[in-house]
Amino acid sequence: MSAIFISYRGSDGGYAAGFVDERLRHAFGDATVFLDRRSLPPGVDFPPDLWRHLSRCGILLVLIGPRWLDSVGPRGTRRIDDPDDYVRREIRYSLERNIMVIPVILTKAKLPTAEQLPPDIAGLADRQYLTLRQRYPHDLDRLVDHLSNYVSRTGPAPARHRRAARRIWRWVAG
Repeated sequence: MSAIFISYRGSDGGYAAGFVDERLRHAFGDATVFLDRRSLPPGVDFPPDLWRHLSRCGILLVLIGPRWLDSVGPRGTRRIDDPDDYVRREIRYSLERNIMVIPVILTKAKLPTAEQLPPDIAGLADRQYLTLRQRYPHDLDRLVDHLSNYVSRTGPAPARHRRAARRIWRWVAG
């Protein structure tokens, strides 16, 4: 089962989730990293599978983009304030079970303060975070190096992959 679970908002950090997933899978193996859109097959009843993966992971990466906190749901309220919001539930579950929670701050975003978060996930604000900037592909390497303290590597990323990652980040950055 996956050791690393990637949590993100599709409308905010979705672009980065794919890059992080690809880089981590090269370093740690496909089965070690969970990303919903890759890990769950089409047609599966996803909530039970999603929670099963989260319950067995050791690390939750929370990708926080510039609109993560203020993303609005269909009712016009902040998604994070909805107790049924998947991102909030993933964070709450992980904090309650002492799963390592690592905020990953994306370009132009800031770690929310405890006051900006619902009380049940305010502990997210106390976690040491990593930064993942679009113009600095070595930030992905720093993330892999940090996670290597907790997860066994399948081998170093090939040079061609590092070059591809740099091209992708340049393209995303414009």
